[in-house]
Amino acid sequence: MRSRLPPVLTDRPLSATSRRCSKVEHGTGMLTRTKLVIANVLMAVGIVPLAFFVVWLIGFLSWISGHRPIIPIGDPLSMFGPFTLSFIFTAAVAGTSAAWSWDLVRATPQSRSRVALGLRLMTAALLISPFALFFLARFLLP
Repeated sequence: MRSRLPPVLTDRPLSATSRRCSKVEHGTGMLTRTKLVIANVLMAVGIVPLAFFVVWLIGFLSWISGHRPIIPIGDPLSMFGPFTLSFIFTAAVAGTSAAWSWDLVRATPQSRSRVALGLRLMTAALLISPFALFFLARFLLP
């Protein structure tokens, strides 16, 4: 009786096309390289809100050191909500995409790229930066 399984899943030797297509994981229909590109795009989109907020925070801290604001607590307090939302968005989108990218590269080392490594490092730096800025403001600035 003949097997009803596709040729890739039978005992027959694989052709060159079948060997290339056998790198597709778990029948999802996407190559690892395509998954890595999607993870990179999601990381890039995910870091944008927190990157804008960190740039605003650095600009605000450099401005406030030279001038005394009219309402000293108003501006930072009003930005707590947008900061929290941007941090949650970055952690959810870019953080999970960085973990996914790391898992893909760990599973298939030939798919490494400098862009993915740079985006993972930038995501980690942005997720650590609010805590680092708090540490600098709390303990190192006069």
